[in-house]
Amino acid sequence: MNRLSKDLNVVDLTLYLAYELTLSVVCRSLLDMVLTMLFTTYYTLVPMVLVICALIYVTRYFLTAFREVNRLDYMSRSVICQRLIQYQQGLRVTRAHQ
Repeated sequence: MNRLSKDLNVVDLTLYLAYELTLSVVCRSLLDMVLTMLFTTYYTLVPMVLVICALIYVTRYFLTAFREVNRLDYMSRSVICQRLIQYQQGLRVTRAHQ
C-alpha cells in the first residue's frame, strides 16, 4: 500500500479542477469564435474546425502529461517517506538495545 494514498486523492481533485477550468475556457473561446464567424463570413469555417481540433488535442495532451508528472512526483516523495520511516524505526531499535 502506498503511504501517500491521500496525495493521490488530491491529484485526482486537482486534475478534475484543472480539466474543468480548461474545458470552461475552451467552450467560451469556441462560442466567441462561432459567434464571430457567423457574423463575418463562412470562409472561416474550415480554419475554425482546425482550431477546435487542435484545442481538443492540446487539452488531452495536457491532461495526460499532468497526470504523469504528478505520478512521478508522488513516486519520488514515496521513496523519501519510506526511508524516513525506516530510519525512525531503526533509531528506536538502536535506542532499545543501548
